[in-house]
Amino acid sequence: MHLRREGLHEYFNLHLEEPEVARIIHREYEARFPLVFDIFRETFFRSFEILVQFMQIGQDRGLIKDGLDPILTASAMLAGASDFARKNPLNERIYGRTLKNPDYRKAAVSSLLLFYMERLHPKSQSLDERSL
Repeated sequence: MHLRREGLHEYFNLHLEEPEVARIIHREYEARFPLVFDIFRETFFRSFEILVQFMQIGQDRGLIKDGLDPILTASAMLAGASDFARKNPLNERIYGRTLKNPDYRKAAVSSLLLFYMERLHPKSQSLDERSL
């Protein structure tokens, strides 16, 4: 769990310490510029690949539910973290909560990880697909 916590802290720190760089990365990646895509693939995508491997190994060892697609699950986890980081200025303005506060950032990382890890655990209750 420690490694994943550090990864989320680093991701949030990028958005806090270099907000302009983070915005440029998101904007340029979404525009699909080849140069930025290559940079993205060599940096951020490595984190994604590691998370997918973690999911696959976890399923092989019975620690993560069977039937979950590791790529889709990793995508959802990173999309959630990305949106959370990008919405930090709005959360600060509306709720007075910000990732700039180390205690709040620690709680945010723990909450995000706990939310996903509990849902991924084989013994957590599953929603019947018919109920979705």
